[in-house]
Formats: sequence, structure tokens, C-alpha cells
Amino acid sequence: MESIKTMIIKEIDEYEATNGSIGYDVKSNLVEPIAESYYTNDGHVFELITVFREGEDGYNIAYDPDDKLFCLGYKNKDEKLYYVGHYGSFMYTYICM
Repeated sequence: MESIKTMIIKEIDEYEATNGSIGYDVKSNLVEPIAESYYTNDGHVFELITVFREGEDGYNIAYDPDDKLFCLGYKNKDEKLYYVGHYGSFMYTYICM
């Protein structure tokens, strides 16, 4: 089975081959996939796999293995990861940041 990171790199390469470079090295912010809890304001918890961090205070992209979709999240002042929403493919999620 293809690893999540390999799948993402393949998607980035295919996107750039079709659409040209997006002007930023997206791969430089990929992280080794790590399971983490993402919270909503109403207390729901999503168990997701973080695959991308936009620095310490930026967005995260996480993979939902149950839905097989990518999601946005961020770290708040309280150091918890908060869930923004499911977006679909990795590149669509990245573009929505």
C-alpha cells in the first residue's frame, strides 16, 4: 500500500505538471505523518494524521484515514489543534489555506 507521504508527493508532482509551479515549495513543509487529535469548538474530536505544517503558527493539513480526505487545522494559543474542515484532495486543501 502506498504511504500517505508518497501519495501526497505524487499528487503535488501531478498538479504542478498539469498547472505549472505554484511558486512555493509545498514539499518543504511536509512532515512525517503523525496521528494527532483535532478539536472543534463544540467539543468534538477528530483523530487525524498531520502531514503538513505551515510553521508553528500556520495551518496544518491532516489526513482523515476513515473518510480518505484531507482536512485543515491550526494550533490555537492554548496549544490545542483545532479542526477547520474536510476539503478533499491534498492540493485542494493546500489551495484553500
